[in-house]
Amino acid sequence: MLDSIRQNAQSWGVKIAFALIIIVFVFWGVGSMSPSKNASVLATVNEKPILVPEFKQAYEQQFAMMKQQIPGLKAEDLRQIGFGQQVLQQLVTKKLILQEAERMGVTVTPHELKKTIASIAVFRNEQEVFDGDVYKKVLAAQGMTPGQFEESYRQDLLLEKMQDYVTLPAAVTAEEARAAFAFAGERRSIEYAVLAAASFVEKATVDPESVQQFYENNKQQFSQPARVSLDYILITPRSLARPDEVSDADVAAYYEANSESAFVQEESMQARHILVLADENAPEEKVAEAKAKIEAVKARIAKGEDFGAVAKAVSECPSAPQGGDLGTFGRGAMVKPFEDAAFALKAGQVSDVVRTQFGFHIIKAEAVTPRKVKTLDEVGDDIRRRIAEDRAADKVADTMDTVFEELLAGKALAAAADEHKLELRSTPEFPRSRAQDVAGLKEESAAIVFSTPADSLVESPLEVEGGYILARVNTSKPESFVHFEQVKPAIEGRLLQEAATRMAGEEARAIANDVKAGNLPKALADTVQTSPLINRNGVVPGLGQAPELMEAVFSGTADTWSGPFMSTAGAVFFRVKDVAAPTEEEWKSAEERVIASMLNARKQELFRAFVNELVKKGKVEIHNQDFVANL
Repeated sequence: MLDSIRQNAQSWGVKIAFALIIIVFVFWGVGSMSPSKNASVLATVNEKPILVPEFKQAYEQQFAMMKQQIPGLKAEDLRQIGFGQQVLQQLVTKKLILQEAERMGVTVTPHELKKTIASIAVFRNEQEVFDGDVYKKVLAAQGMTPGQFEESYRQDLLLEKMQDYVTLPAAVTAEEARAAFAFAGERRSIEYAVLAAASFVEKATVDPESVQQFYENNKQQFSQPARVSLDYILITPRSLARPDEVSDADVAAYYEANSESAFVQEESMQARHILVLADENAPEEKVAEAKAKIEAVKARIAKGEDFGAVAKAVSECPSAPQGGDLGTFGRGAMVKPFEDAAFALKAGQVSDVVRTQFGFHIIKAEAVTPRKVKTLDEVGDDIRRRIAEDRAADKVADTMDTVFEELLAGKALAAAADEHKLELRSTPEFPRSRAQDVAGLKEESAAIVFSTPADSLVESPLEVEGGYILARVNTSKPESFVHFEQVKPAIEGRLLQEAATRMAGEEARAIANDVKAGNLPKALADTVQTSPLINRNGVVPGLGQAPELMEAVFSGTADTWSGPFMSTAGAVFFRVKDVAAPTEEEWKSAEERVIASMLNARKQELFRAFVNELVKKGKVEIHNQDFVANL
């Protein structure tokens, strides 16, 4: 859930994950390993400790995230790939970056933190408004206090700021992008002849033992996973809530008490900007040059040039390909001088030149949304549901106990659901890998379900997000394998095709020298075809995937015959016929996308170099290596 919280925040999902993931294996083995007098210390980073509880929390969070992607994943699987070392490595890297941020004076203000957390969707109510009660409940369900989460998230935002700061100088010129696009977009056509594998099928043979052996060696290809179907009752605050029992007076009282916090739509704006870089520590001549450039840009805008078009042409910010568009943001999202200038504008207005730590900006306000308190009419239904769920939350455990005891005593699931005014739900048959999607079951609960026989009550409540499921397994089908006799013809056909392809390759190699000299045997010459123009990732029609062939096609310009290269069709000889570069129109339509992609790659490279430099300068000592390795 903590991961889903972060995934709901753009900064975490887009930037922080990138910042940490790309540095795996950057420095493992750097520093020293020594026994620690304090067994709770796993590592020190410039003499600052990483403690066992901190490591365990990070390990468990990442383990849980991986299990969502790979159901059935076990700790032993991760131990074999050194997962514990990777987690510790990420913690060390994070410490290094945060320490550098402190040295540089880069901070996240309390106001920034509050505004960013308030924008996370999982903390909003059904009216899309940040809700303090929802916030506390979501965190409590994860065993976290607001203070713990806020400190963790503050560090995440600080990492994002450092990434933005470090990668700000990254740039890609139109010439570089055009050259890369020309290389990637080049297309070629070939003349080719195929010694078809199909012509050797009648000569190929496969012995029965090989067919049986293939089946045994590849049995998992013919497996059908275990599957179950369920009837179940969901017991959560929402399923127990009775909004119709909440009075209008209670709704009005709740609104009165929370209207200035829970139902506020904060001021926000959508803006563009043009940036000319000039670091706050840049020499005077650089600052003067940048200021002159931004003044010239300002003059162009004043004369009526389109702001977005000018931003694309001259801005030195990564937002330039998007015409300087910064999207929608609230107060606290930008550095203070920028924020003050931006929020002083009305929609359509352009600012004067603004100086920040990054350089000189000109800002255009595209839209401004003022602060607003939503009315009782707008949020009344949501408040009613929220009050009902709050009241029902205290009944979840007792209701679950009562209903479960009735089921254990023999009451039918449908009868229990009807008596307690709960919905009886049913699922289609599903494999364990889809237990979360179909019924909301966590891995531990799915394991219990799949060990329960058909036509049986699951003999323990199943934990789901926010509550429990009480379930009965309707059908349960174990993992099975398609019988050998059913797949025998398909295996025989596959092995015959492979044998025929080998025979085609052997004959092609025998005539290769004659073909390269231009002397194609008549049977081969009769198969010559011309392909359409294809790109580097393309496929020659009828030949299927043939990576070695495509690499050879684009590795030279010779018009002599080359080969053979193997494909699913057989052995192929070819020669280049035509070469076509991308057109000017194709370049224009792809220019922004190509520059953005290359810029992202440059940023990754720049950030990786920054981290490597921190590692070189830092003092990293790894303690208790065995503890990490044995997880």
